[in-house]
Amino acid sequence: MENKNNTVSEFDRVTDAIEKLTIPEWTRLHKAEKSFLFGTGFSDVNDLLNETFSRILNGSRNWRSDVPFVIFVINAMKSVANGDRNLIYKDEEILAADLPNNSPGSGRDPLERFGNKSLSPETVIATEIDRALAEKDLKIIEEHFKGNDAVGWVLMGIEDEISASEIIEMSGMTKTQYESARKSFLRGLDKLFPGRRQK
Repeated sequence: MENKNNTVSEFDRVTDAIEKLTIPEWTRLHKAEKSFLFGTGFSDVNDLLNETFSRILNGSRNWRSDVPFVIFVINAMKSVANGDRNLIYKDEEILAADLPNNSPGSGRDPLERFGNKSLSPETVIATEIDRALAEKDLKIIEEHFKGNDAVGWVLMGIEDEISASEIIEMSGMTKTQYESARKSFLRGLDKLFPGRRQK
């Protein structure tokens, strides 16, 4: 459906892209979905993908025209899965009553095992600084490789900790194409961040 400015609405643009997905593209989406499911509340195959499509169609996630639709959906799925994991995360604190040696004469201070070290103020601050720097670097990297689909797959594999073989299968690249994209990615990193990459 076109609006007054003769432009296609975002909903129609996304719907059209979903309808035009090929069987290999559906296969890639399902493989990506399976790799993101661990630790989420999505148990049924297709639940994560359906939730992602729902959010895309209701406007919560915007598809940039310079990003291939399949890569956009995979990245959106990753984000939805991460959000779901954060919602269901439970901090396993140790209570004094749970300690086997919490008697006064045990020689151990029960307080040394209370709480969660990952939630200490120092750790939280350091994590937030690291995250901010990583996000800043990631924006620079994504901007540099914008439009390079092959490198986009390599970057997605690194971000989501997906193996090279899985990325090759999901993307439809050959091993040679993947290696070429990986080398191109590493050369780009050396240009963007001279001296920072470990050899």
